[in-house]
Amino acid sequence: MATTLKSIPGGITPQEFIVLRDFLVQILTESNGKAVVMRLNKTGETNPCPVFVGWVEDQALVDKRAQNNEPDPGLFRFGDTNYSTMYNDTLLAGHAVFKEKIWNRPYSEKDDQSKALLPDADVLYQRYLGIVTGGGSNRHSVGTLSVALTDRPNNATLNSLDQVLTRWATDSASALVNFLQNNFLVSGPAV
Repeated sequence: MATTLKSIPGGITPQEFIVLRDFLVQILTESNGKAVVMRLNKTGETNPCPVFVGWVEDQALVDKRAQNNEPDPGLFRFGDTNYSTMYNDTLLAGHAVFKEKIWNRPYSEKDDQSKALLPDADVLYQRYLGIVTGGGSNRHSVGTLSVALTDRPNNATLNSLDQVLTRWATDSASALVNFLQNNFLVSGPAV
């Protein structure tokens, strides 16, 4: 029986949200990051059209957020479609091109609430890589995966982080990549 591929974001069920979250928790653990964030391109769009689909944090950030009585960003931001220059730049850069954001610089494209989440938690660095699905001439950049850290890491840590992002976002054997292409109508620019 053939599986019907579902649209992003409307076809993502609570069960699939949990699967995606579990992947992000694994990435958080492997990367020793403070937070992991994933956006996917809206189904049917070949130009950048970001949809927020996941966010996980380390225990210290979870505790700080809970102490401040703030909701889990993975839940309250799910489905957000706000514009992001970093998403556009990462998605259009193709595979194996890392981008970074240092949050102590102004970023006017974000609203105050989304801009404040990481810097307010003293997390000032994010490393991004495009998520790539398909093979051969059917490869597409379909979203972004990022790991947030307190500060820009040294070169050895950065190299390790890049390996984790590459394995999860661009490797055809990646459980995340396979889950996305086997369950959803992923779309984005060809790479």
